[in-house]
Amino acid sequence: MKPIYKRLLALALCLSLTLGCVGLVSAENRKAPDEPPTSTAASAPSEDTARQPLCESEAVYVLTDASGAVEKQIVSRRSRDASGAEETQRTETRQELPVELHFSYRLNGKEITPEELAGKSGSVEIRIDYTNKVSEAREIRGREERLYTPFLMLSALVLDNEHYTNVEMENGKLISDGSRTLAIGYALPGMRESLALPEELGLELPDHVCLRAEVKDFALDSVYTLAASDLFGSYDENDPEALEKLLASVQDLSDGMAQLLEGAKALNAGLDTLMEKSGDLQSGVSALAQGADQLSEGAKRLSGGAKDLASGTAELKNGAGQLAQGAESLRDGSKELAGGADQLSTGLNQLSQSSAALNGGAETVFGSLLSAAETQLKANGLSVGSLSISNYQTELNRIIKTLDPDAVYAAALAQVSAGVEAKRPEIQALVSQAVREQVSQAVTAAVEEQIRAAVLAQLPESAPEELVEQQVAAQMSSETVQAMIAQQIEAQMQSEEIVQSIADNTEAQVQKAIADTMAGPEVQAKLQAAGEGAQSVIALKTSLDQYNAFYLGVKRYTAGVDAAARGAKELSTGAKKLQSGAAELSDGTAALSAGTGKLSAGAKTLSGGAAELSEGAARLDSGVHALQDGLPALVEGVEKLLNGSAQLREGLETFDEKGIQTIVRLVKEDGRDLAERLETLAELSRAYRASYTGCSEDAEGELRFIYRSASIG
Repeated sequence: MKPIYKRLLALALCLSLTLGCVGLVSAENRKAPDEPPTSTAASAPSEDTARQPLCESEAVYVLTDASGAVEKQIVSRRSRDASGAEETQRTETRQELPVELHFSYRLNGKEITPEELAGKSGSVEIRIDYTNKVSEAREIRGREERLYTPFLMLSALVLDNEHYTNVEMENGKLISDGSRTLAIGYALPGMRESLALPEELGLELPDHVCLRAEVKDFALDSVYTLAASDLFGSYDENDPEALEKLLASVQDLSDGMAQLLEGAKALNAGLDTLMEKSGDLQSGVSALAQGADQLSEGAKRLSGGAKDLASGTAELKNGAGQLAQGAESLRDGSKELAGGADQLSTGLNQLSQSSAALNGGAETVFGSLLSAAETQLKANGLSVGSLSISNYQTELNRIIKTLDPDAVYAAALAQVSAGVEAKRPEIQALVSQAVREQVSQAVTAAVEEQIRAAVLAQLPESAPEELVEQQVAAQMSSETVQAMIAQQIEAQMQSEEIVQSIADNTEAQVQKAIADTMAGPEVQAKLQAAGEGAQSVIALKTSLDQYNAFYLGVKRYTAGVDAAARGAKELSTGAKKLQSGAAELSDGTAALSAGTGKLSAGAKTLSGGAAELSEGAARLDSGVHALQDGLPALVEGVEKLLNGSAQLREGLETFDEKGIQTIVRLVKEDGRDLAERLETLAELSRAYRASYTGCSEDAEGELRFIYRSASIG
C-alpha cells in the first residue's frame, strides 16, 4: 500500500473516533497511553508490584481467505511494568474474535465465488458484512436491553483505475490520485441496537459496506480492516456534570461551525480581492525587474573599485614594513610622522563610522527582498510565515516540498467534468436523433414487409413483380400507413430499452469527451505549469541565497575596515610617543605594520565580497525576470483557488446542515438516555479489553484487531 493511502486511512480513523466521542471527554481527565501513574515517596510500589504490567497494548493480526474465513491469528503484545521496562511478545492464538467478517461477491447481479471472479469483466459488487459477537444484557433507565461492545470497523480497498471504473461506495469514501482509487468503508456493528437512536434523526449506523464498479479483468489486492473497541474508552462515568458538559460541547460545536462558515465566506471574498489586485502585482514585479537591472550594473562598478582598493592597500602594507625597517632614520622626522599618523587615524575612523550604515543598508535591502518574496508567495496562494534572514531558507524549503501537481490535476478534472456536463443535453439530443433514425428505418422496413405479404396473398402467383411493387408502393404512401409507422416509431422511442440505450450512449459520449479534454494540450499545459511553479520558488530561493552571500561579504568587509581603524589609531599613538623616546619607536612601527596588514586583509575581503555581490546581483536580475515570466501562471492559479474556495463554502454549508446540526438535535432531544448508554458502552469496552488481555480494567493500553484478506487474481 502506498504511503498516501496509509495516511488517508489513518486520517479517516481519527475523524471517526473524534466524531464518535465529541463532547464526552474532558481535557483534564485524559492521560497519555504510555504515561506512568503518579507516585510519591511515601507510597512507592513494592518490588512485587513493580513487576506487574501497568500498561499493555495488543494488536491481533487476523489472516483470512477472500471470503473472510479465519486462517490464522497472531497476537503482538507490548507491556511495561512500574520500573519502565518494556517487553514485546508475538504468539499465535485461537481465541474467538469479537467481530466476524464475511465477504460476498456478485458479477452482473449473480453471486459468484472469489476464485471464479478472478479475471472476469462486468458489473461487480463486493459486500463486507460485520457481525458483532460480543454483547451483554444491561439495565438502561429501568429497562433491560442488550448492548453490544462497541467496535469501529474500517476497511480499505486499493483499486487500479485501469481496471475499475464508475466506482460507488456504500457507507464509505472514495479518494483517487488519478491512477488508483482508495475506497474506505466504515461500519459500527451493533451500535444501532445499542444506542436506539430515534429514526426521525436520520442517523445511519451501518453494519456493512458495499462497493460497486465496472471491472475489466477482475483482480483485488488484500483488503485491510481495522477493528477498534475504545471509541468511548476515555468517557468519565464518575463526572456528575457529564451531561451538562455534553450539552455545552455540542453548542460550542454548533457555534464553531457558524464561525467556520463565516471564515469560508471571508476567504472567498478575500480571494475576489486578490484576483482584482493581480494587475497591481504584475506592475510591481515589472518595477522590481527594472530595479534588479540597476542593482546588477551598480554591483559591477563596485566590484571594479574594490579591486583597485585591494591593490592599493597591498602596496600600503609593503610600505609599512619598510617603515619599520627604517625606524632609526625616521627619528628626526618623528614629528611629521605623528601628524601623518593622526590624519590616517582620522580618515580610517571616518571610514569605520560608515561601516554601520553600510551593514544597515545591506540588511535593509535584504529585508526588502525578503518582504517582496513573502508578498509574492502569499499572492500565489501559498502559506508562508514572516520571512527573516535567519528563517527564509527553512520556510522556502518547506513550501517547495508542499507543492503537489496532483492537486492541479484534480482541479482540472473537476472543471472539465463540469463543462462537459453542461453540454449533456446537447449530447443527448444528438444521440436521440441518431437512435430515432435507426428506429425509423427498422419500423418502415417491418411495415413494408407486412404490406408486401398482404399484397402477395391477394394477387395470383403468376402476377408480375412490377404489379406487386406498384401496389406495395401505393399502400406505403397512404396517410393511414404513414400514421401507423409514426405511431410505432414513437412507441419504440418511449420503450425502456430505447430510453436506456440513449442514456447509456449519452453517458459514454460524456465520459469520452472528458477523457479527450483531459488528454488535450490545454490541460497538459496546466499540469506542466504546476511543476514550473515549484521551479519558480526554487529560483526565488536561489536568488535570495545569492544575496545572502553578498550580505555576509559586506559584513566581513566592514569588520576589516574597523580592524584597520583600530590599527591606525594605535599607529598614531605610537608616532606621538616616538617623540618622547626612541625606545617606543619600535613598538609604534610594529603596531602600524600590524594595522596596515589588517587593512590589506580587509581590502581583499571587500574585493571578494564585491565580486560575490556582482555575481549575486546578476543572478537576482535573472531570477526576477523569470518571476515576471511566471506571473500569468500565478494569476491563473489564483483564479482556480477562487473557484475552489466557493466549493469549500458550499461543502461546509452542507456539512453543517446534514452533520453538525443533526448531532446537536440528537444530544439536545434525548441527551440523558444517550449519556447512560454511552457510559454503559464505555464500561463494556473496558471490560472486553480486560477479559481479552488479562489485565485489570484500570490498566492502561490499547487493543486492536487488524484483518487482512487474501488477494484475488
